[in-house]
Amino acid sequence: WDSWTPDGIVRPFAHRGRHFDIAGEFTVPRSPQGHPVVIRPADDRPEGNEFAAATADVLLARYGTPAAGRALHAGVKGRLAAHGRDHTDLKIMAEATVVLGDTDGDARERAAGVGASDGRWSFVGTPESVAAEIENCVRTGAADGFVLVPQPAPGGLDAFVDRVVPLLQERGAFRTAYTGTTLRSHLGLPEPVWKG
Repeated sequence: WDSWTPDGIVRPFAHRGRHFDIAGEFTVPRSPQGHPVVIRPADDRPEGNEFAAATADVLLARYGTPAAGRALHAGVKGRLAAHGRDHTDLKIMAEATVVLGDTDGDARERAAGVGASDGRWSFVGTPESVAAEIENCVRTGAADGFVLVPQPAPGGLDAFVDRVVPLLQERGAFRTAYTGTTLRSHLGLPEPVWKG
């Protein structure tokens, strides 16, 4: 990824090792985001979390409670400094099912009908209660964000976008416009450090 300088000048690369010997220059343009975003699944093993702290940009996690999220968040982010990284260098995104209803009871009934949890975190309720819970989870360090699985599919995503996102924006918990043009910038990840 560092075969191009940050200002777009190609530089030669070379590697000589046990398995291969290669040298040359890349002929494709440099990626606008510098490096691809490295997304890793969370893992229960300490060495997996150590590897994520050393190399990942996004850790995709599946856990069922805010307490489990805070424990994972603290454990993995607590390892970043040992790898010369800042807490903003890694985003922990929890998989979450979302089921909306006009009332909390209606949402619970829908959730029971679609079997919504599947081991994921679940936000089940009115748009207002779901927005408040999402904001609280991020504010209290249970996750940096969520990968949503709105239910019922396919209309659940439209309902979330139309009914929950505006509430999150009103609360200042979700952007109203993108400030960059890459996935890296949309996730709020820093530009990679070029190793020249």
